[in-house]
Amino acid sequence: MERGCTCVKYLVQRPHPDELLSSVWIRTRRRAGVGIGLVTKTITGRKFAPSFLSYVHVRDLAMALNVAPVDLLWRHSVFPYATAFVEHSVFEASLASALSTGHAAIGCAATVQSVTEYVRFLQYCPSCAREDQANWGESYWHREHHLPGVWICTRHWRQLRRTTIPVCQLRPWPDLLPSEVTASQLLRSKIDPFVKEVAQRSCRLLARTEISSVPCDRTWYRDQLLTKGLRSNNHQVSAKSLADWACASLGSRVTHVGLLPQDEDFHWLSLMVRPRCGIPFVPLKHVIFQSLLELADNAGTHRMDFVPPGMPAHPTETDDRRYAVAFQAVIQSHRLRGEKVCVADALTEAGCWHQYRHARTRFPRLCALVTKLRESDTSARQVPVGKIKE
Repeated sequence: MERGCTCVKYLVQRPHPDELLSSVWIRTRRRAGVGIGLVTKTITGRKFAPSFLSYVHVRDLAMALNVAPVDLLWRHSVFPYATAFVEHSVFEASLASALSTGHAAIGCAATVQSVTEYVRFLQYCPSCAREDQANWGESYWHREHHLPGVWICTRHWRQLRRTTIPVCQLRPWPDLLPSEVTASQLLRSKIDPFVKEVAQRSCRLLARTEISSVPCDRTWYRDQLLTKGLRSNNHQVSAKSLADWACASLGSRVTHVGLLPQDEDFHWLSLMVRPRCGIPFVPLKHVIFQSLLELADNAGTHRMDFVPPGMPAHPTETDDRRYAVAFQAVIQSHRLRGEKVCVADALTEAGCWHQYRHARTRFPRLCALVTKLRESDTSARQVPVGKIKE
């Protein structure tokens, strides 16, 4: 047994470009000709079967390969993608956990869940598998082929194939390489600009060189909607209009973007633009939103401004004139009867209290009459002339 352990240490396989760590474990086990438990015990001191997208015991594996642990994590796991949009403090904690050793080196499940929840089975590109065999003498599992919402290879622009092997399968431990898979199915059929944008944007997140997160706050999305002419300045965003815009942009492709069924109505988009909303969102949702914005035209034909109930989207001069006439009639009626009236009651009688309350600056004629009423003897709460502050 001791000889076998020594043999394993010298047979640890160096990772190929974009190769997942789980693929490195597979090739190492096959090269050494021993079980995966013996391989992991020899290298890390702990016997376990690595799940497909996990990156536990990175430091131990890096030591066996004589490479920097951070480089191994950053270039050969989905960690860069999974932590792309988290806050800086969360990123630092996730990085420390990923590089921990011993009993603490098992804390990647929460971070990688943003990927495993959306990618359930092993996937590969047949063209990549053939090229890998020609270049390296064997095929291997790529990181880029296991990103949420990505079902095409950005190197060959062809559909990926999905296997029947679950990414979280531990027993029996997956021991196949892409070129050896016999059961798989083609993902989707039509490749369009949105599919390409999602794939390219996702791969850029995975391949970025700076070891940090790239938080994207609510202000950025609100500014993008404004730049695209999809909302007006100083307006809140309508949740329904935003979701309708996303659904209309995708059409029948809504079910093909990789979201969970409960998120396909895009109700979550409004939370991504809501000020002071502290809810974190998985990278896939950021990528989808950013891709929709990137491909949106600048015509501004679909505005998403929130309009309070009962108030017109764009009050016109005609509305101001109409409300002013109605309000003046109410005041005249109270004056003739010798009655006093407060502003809110007079506006309510005129049928424009709600409009005035929420957007008084849009009704200059009405505002002038309100000021005149408050300074007159007819007002229930008369204010001296010149003392009114709007």
